[in-house]
Amino acid sequence: MSKKIDLKMLFNGLQSQMISQLSTNREFINHPGSKGDSLENAWIEWLSKYLPNRYSVDKAIVIDHEGNTSHQIDIVIYDNWFTPFIFSQNGFHYIPAEGVYAVFEVKPDLKVKVILSMQQKKLKVLEF
Repeated sequence: MSKKIDLKMLFNGLQSQMISQLSTNREFINHPGSKGDSLENAWIEWLSKYLPNRYSVDKAIVIDHEGNTSHQIDIVIYDNWFTPFIFSQNGFHYIPAEGVYAVFEVKPDLKVKVILSMQQKKLKVLEF
């Protein structure tokens, strides 16, 4: 008979890996743009690995049926089965608002100015 897996310990281990990766990136990547990209890419990679295949995760701009666009969003989780791409080329994506399930902004440090900017981006997406 095989040994039981302690799922709580397994998920705590995965969480520790992610925290370690993000902390290392935050501490040792000094260029602000590169640091931001590395943190975004870590989250995109992690979410893509663990979300069901029906969902995609990308950095993108959300577009509505009238052509109105959001600012660039660090992480967009969207339906890739029933929602066609509007445009996807060389890592740039327009994602139809109707297919978006969640949006996230990834920041290495939180400051009032950054929080207000993130709030504005969120409000723009919610208008769709």
